[in-house]
Amino acid sequence: MAARLTDRDSLKRALYRLVNTDDLDDAMLEHDSTSLDGIYMALQEGADDAQQYLVDSGLGDYWLTTSATLSFTGSDPDKYVALPATDTAGDDKRFWRLYGDHKWSALRKANGERWGIEIPASSRWKVRGNCYYLRNERLYVARGASPPSDVVMDYLYRLPDLADSTTVDFPEAERPLIVAYAAVSAMENDWIAGGQEMEVKLMRNLDRRKQAAYRRTRRSLQPKMATPNDMVGDHWFA
Repeated sequence: MAARLTDRDSLKRALYRLVNTDDLDDAMLEHDSTSLDGIYMALQEGADDAQQYLVDSGLGDYWLTTSATLSFTGSDPDKYVALPATDTAGDDKRFWRLYGDHKWSALRKANGERWGIEIPASSRWKVRGNCYYLRNERLYVARGASPPSDVVMDYLYRLPDLADSTTVDFPEAERPLIVAYAAVSAMENDWIAGGQEMEVKLMRNLDRRKQAAYRRTRRSLQPKMATPNDMVGDHWFA
């Protein structure tokens, strides 16, 4: 079966079908001239929202990548590295989120051994040792930290901007979710008309697409489980 919704142009056509319009619609031309900037903006917002939803639903590893070796600059206590814009292969993979938490470090050595503990930026003056935190567009290490020379970062990258000639970097089965979010964005910005009836239709479509996508995030028979915090005796440690 042929791939579905492969690029921005095919997403645009799907959006037009959903809202029953086209490039020549008077209401569309009033807001969008002939450049289609409004529709392209709605599609980009739809892609960003759809990626956010899938990551929050547990499908974030689709956009998982690894940085090149981190080379820290500055000196203690302001030793940092800029958040990556490319991955270890040099591809356009703009940083979005660390692939880790306070229990599972997003930083590791080349052999896979995890290094460091993530802390909130607000705790940077309270902590010493092999810890790190995000602040603005940089990753800092705490005072007294000694990152290994081969340390890399596992992270989720931001979806590249949509383009007519570039394949959408998105799970194929979930691409209709982009269109669903884009249609709601276009409606909220008055790029499409239709009144309350259209609003009900688009919100119903979005809910259906979200439910379907959420069900597909479970890719094995392993039940979803909540991981408890570490506990020693009768004390919890966050």
